[in-house]
Amino acid sequence: MTFADQYIQTLQRVYDLTKNGQTETIKTDFSITKMFGAWSSIFWALTHFDKFNDFSIEQLKDLVKALITGHINYGKTTNQFLRTETIDWISSSLKIKVSVSSTDKNEVFYVQQWIENLYTNPDTEYLFSFELGLRLEQEQNESELVKQQSESDKAKRLELEEIEREKRQAEKQKHFFEHLERNLNQKNKRDNFLKEFGKQTILKKLKTIVSDNKPLHYYPTDISNVQEKTLRELSWNDRDTFYKMIKKYRIKEWYETRDKIQMIDNKYHS
Repeated sequence: MTFADQYIQTLQRVYDLTKNGQTETIKTDFSITKMFGAWSSIFWALTHFDKFNDFSIEQLKDLVKALITGHINYGKTTNQFLRTETIDWISSSLKIKVSVSSTDKNEVFYVQQWIENLYTNPDTEYLFSFELGLRLEQEQNESELVKQQSESDKAKRLELEEIEREKRQAEKQKHFFEHLERNLNQKNKRDNFLKEFGKQTILKKLKTIVSDNKPLHYYPTDISNVQEKTLRELSWNDRDTFYKMIKKYRIKEWYETRDKIQMIDNKYHS
């Protein structure tokens, strides 16, 4: 026999015990509790629960109470509380039966409270009254209002968060395009500068590099291999400044020029 077959067999046994008024047996038979508690999903077996709808409200109350009592007793004995999906589905039959059969529409609120109380006190009596139903209805309405307000607040918060997100996105997009524009302006500015720079003699170019306070990588490297004769035409201060620039930016194309300045000004120990 498969485990699923054993579950269905146990479900049928519980049905028979309830039908015969023997729900007290369910409270102490841990084989029932263990079988029902072993299943995390019972959707495949839901058609087998239809038969419980034939029970009266009193029979269903006795059954639900017996199942929960067995669950609590098993937990106290083993310190292990099992799943309650089967109990929940049978409890739903009681809720449906009450909602259809009761003369007081508020009794369904009481059923839910009574079932919840059974898990902390299995001996809880089923004591419903008109006044209690009104109080539970009011509590339910207040709870619903709180829930609606919470959902409304959440919706407003999410809306504000979305507005802020869109603002941040628009700001990022604005900064991005401003960055592109600045880069384009810088590129155009550099192109114009290098166009005029290219018209100068090599000596004038070197003096511009030394005096213009632009980083060395701003200039093209096609002029990096400077002749020793040209370097000697620079003043010692200009050569020293140029030498320090090459050391600072470490652009390898300029290393030969650096070595020539070292030789000219005896900078091997500097």
